[in-house]
Amino acid sequence: ILKVDSSFQYLAIEDDIYIKDLDKLEKFFGVHNVIKKEANKSIEEIRKIGLVEDVQVLKDNVENISFARKLIKIAENSPVIGVIPNEVIIEFSQTHPALKNKLKYSSDNMQIRLDTKASQELFVQLLSDSFLRSDLTNKYYASKAKDIVKNEIEGEKAS
Repeated sequence: ILKVDSSFQYLAIEDDIYIKDLDKLEKFFGVHNVIKKEANKSIEEIRKIGLVEDVQVLKDNVENISFARKLIKIAENSPVIGVIPNEVIIEFSQTHPALKNKLKYSSDNMQIRLDTKASQELFVQLLSDSFLRSDLTNKYYASKAKDIVKNEIEGEKAS
């Protein structure tokens, strides 16, 4: 069924395509279902490392496509998952100013309890290694972009 009215969602002019509502396009072609499926795979990876007390709360939030996209990114690109021991992650989360007193833990302090959406967002940032400290100023930052800086001295020959 084609509905014709004065509005448009997609428009092709010569070689250019204009999309008015990308979200509708994604829903129409089932992209959201793929995102949810991949997010659930990411949650399984998080479950495997045993850092979260109950991953069901993450599964319940997968319907939020923005959050689901974040889950996919951390499973694919996390410099933390499978690299940093859980004990170190827990200790960091208990001492870093941006996280201290904002996350809850299991009774044995071995797992993170994600009982609020805010704690889930902080957890995603934690696994993305977004909490940094400047060596120069000793100030703490939350940063999404982390460009790796190569050591310039490594490439120089000793004279």
